[in-house]
Amino acid sequence: MPRMLNLNGQPIKVGAQVITWGDQVREQMPRILAFLHDEGYEGVEIGMRHFDLERPDKYREVLARYEMRLVAAHSGGTFWNKEQADVEMANIEQAIRFAASVGSRYFALSGNSQETVETMKMTAVAYNRIGGLCREAGLQLTYHNHNWEFAGDGALFQSFGPYRPRSCASCSGYRVDTPCRTRTRALSRTAQPTNCLCAPQGYSC
Repeated sequence: MPRMLNLNGQPIKVGAQVITWGDQVREQMPRILAFLHDEGYEGVEIGMRHFDLERPDKYREVLARYEMRLVAAHSGGTFWNKEQADVEMANIEQAIRFAASVGSRYFALSGNSQETVETMKMTAVAYNRIGGLCREAGLQLTYHNHNWEFAGDGALFQSFGPYRPRSCASCSGYRVDTPCRTRTRALSRTAQPTNCLCAPQGYSC
């Protein structure tokens, strides 16, 4: 997939994750975007909980006002519990439609700290479905790790392997969050990003 462009048609060089502003993001979004613009940022990743999903027009306007692109919309969930997974999947479907309408390129998905190697098979089915929804919406699914994927010498990280396709033309990515990985003192071999992350059918490709 070609690199995402800024509003001047040039490749985005640097972007920011707004998590450092905590729960203030929704209320203070214009101020935060103004600050990032003044500091030279061109792209931003924002968690879905900070948006009113019924108002994509509002966010298209505020992003354009500060010459900022929504590089990635960030969400997560627990998918091995069927009752909870059904609710969360419905929320994610709405989030994907919103992200696409606001102009995002990526949909960043985070796992759950209670995830295990044993539950990963069920979770991977959901990730595969999410990848398909992203592809239909013109987004690329990527996975944003936390420190728990690298605990125990990266056992959970390594368990993703069997659930990704053998060959992909345009795969979802595993974005290694280096500070989170460092917290676990995982073996250096687990720090290497996988080529893609999705379930056997490869819908996110």
